[in-house]
Amino acid sequence: MENQHASAPISPLELNQRQLAAWQELKQQLVAANPDDSRIGYCDRRIANIEAEIVRLGE
Repeated sequence: MENQHASAPISPLELNQRQLAAWQELKQQLVAANPDDSRIGYCDRRIANIEAEIVRLGE
């Protein structure tokens, strides 16, 4: 059966919300595996940037 959602365009806001959820999930996994993982800081920066973009898009 064909996935009809694959061709449906998504808004920039929705895309950013999906990216935010993915980065938050990745951060949770990294923290659970090793709270001292240096990649957690990178996740925090990406999350902050995406949150700022979501705010900007909502204006």
